[in-house]
Order: sequence, then C-alpha cells, then structure tokens
Amino acid sequence: MINAKHQSSFVISLDFELFWGVLKSRLIHNYGSNVLGVWDSIPAILKIFSKYDIRATWATVGGILCDDFKQWESLINDHYFDKSIYSNKDIRSVIKKNPFIDINKKNDPDGILINIRDNCTIKNPVKIKFETNENISKTFINNRIFILMGKNVDATIITDEYFEKCCYINSLIELFIDENSRIDLIQYSQKKNTTQIFNFLCNIKKNSTLNLLPIDINVKSIKKNYYVSLVGTNSSCNYNSLNLLDKFNHIDNYISMDHKNNHTFSSTNHRNILSEKSNGIFYAKAKI
Repeated sequence: MINAKHQSSFVISLDFELFWGVLKSRLIHNYGSNVLGVWDSIPAILKIFSKYDIRATWATVGGILCDDFKQWESLINDHYFDKSIYSNKDIRSVIKKNPFIDINKKNDPDGILINIRDNCTIKNPVKIKFETNENISKTFINNRIFILMGKNVDATIITDEYFEKCCYINSLIELFIDENSRIDLIQYSQKKNTTQIFNFLCNIKKNSTLNLLPIDINVKSIKKNYYVSLVGTNSSCNYNSLNLLDKFNHIDNYISMDHKNNHTFSSTNHRNILSEKSNGIFYAKAKI
C-alpha cells in the first residue's frame, strides 16, 4: 500500500518560446515551419491535458507579448537604453561601484518581464513566487525582474520568496513607471539559510507614485540596495519596511531617493524586530 504522504510526483513543465527559444541556434528559413507548428500543437496538448485532468506548468517568454519585433525594439530602446534609468549618470556610477548588478545582467539570469500597457487597472495583485526546497549551495543564482508600467496604470505586484535550503542569490528588480500611474510593490521573503545580494533600480515619471513594502522574515544574510530616481514633477515614493530577525540573522538595508525634479516627494519608514544575536542595519538618504 502506498503512503500518500510520500507518493512520488511527475511534473510536466512546458516552455512557450516560439523562435525566441532557438534564436541562437536556428534560422527562420529552415526552422520557421517548426515554430509555426506550435500554434497547432499547443491547443492539441491542452485538449489532452483537459481530457485526462493533467496539470502542467508553463513558462512564457515575455517578448511574445509584443505585437511585433518593432514594438519589442521600441520597448528595449525606450526603457533599457536611451531613456532608461541607465541614462542617469548617478545610477551609472552606482552600477560601476556595484559589480553584482553587472554580474546579474551579463550571466543570463532567470528572468521575468512584466509589461503593463497604458490605461490599465489591474484589479487583482500580480503575484511572483520564487520557491525551492532543493539544496543548491554550490550554485549562485541570478534572478531578474524587469517591469514596465505604462501611463495611467494602477497595479499591485507581490513578490514571494521562500528558500528552505542553503543557497546564494543575486537578485535584480528594474522598475520603470510612466506618467500618472500608481504601483504597490510588496516584497515578502523568508530565507533562513540564504545569502543574498538584492538590488532595486527605479525611475518614476511625473504624477506617479511607488509604494514599496519589503517584509523580510528569518533571513540568514542579505544586503539590499534600493536606488529610486524621482525624475518627474509630482512623482513620489513611499518606503515602508519590516525585518523580523532571529538568532544569527543579518540584514543590511540601503535606500537612496534621488529627487531629480521640483515638487517630488519621498518618505522612509523602517522597523527592525531583533532577537538573540541578530543584526539589522538601515541607512537611507535623500538627494535633493
């Protein structure tokens, strides 16, 4: 008799990539027909899954959400190069001094692209969950989240990180908020055996607001850097964080609010609840 508590699991995980998945190894003229066949095979697969009540996980390349290559190219040029946070000289100097940002960007990180178009209100929170129970202590993981918020957007994004075993992580979140938008970014993490470097880069345009709510519980050792640029008139950022630490936990928080324009607003509110020999460091500055 099989004990249900210890029953094995067989997981089906599928990647929806189209030509992005073979961009470096195939050419359209001799592989394009295979890619086009995806549009027939996926409905057939879903039909079989539905018939036999099979559950599967799907990973979708963010570039597929673009209407065409021109839109993808426009997003990259507008938000990643010429007009992005990297055009800010102060931020560029920060990146030079912080090698972990460069390491993350150059080493093919596991990444997520979120693109919320103009005039969108997202009623339910967008949830991003990172979780592992595997012992990957010999691996240095690069996680990257790239978020583009259009004009007149109202949304809440929740990141949930849970790592049970020992591992080493280099994380990067890049957030670009266009005009007249509001975003709540809630970050929840519980990583009692994890050593992590976390960097956050953000550009906020006029009349837009970012509410940051990081919550870290029982973390082994984490260095967190937040670099926020208030580039538009009436832009604002509210940072409210909580650290619940125990035993030999250690966390170091650094927050930089760069007021690049007149009539910008920022606030910081941080709480450490420490037990035993845990350490919590908090440093914040506003450049006006």
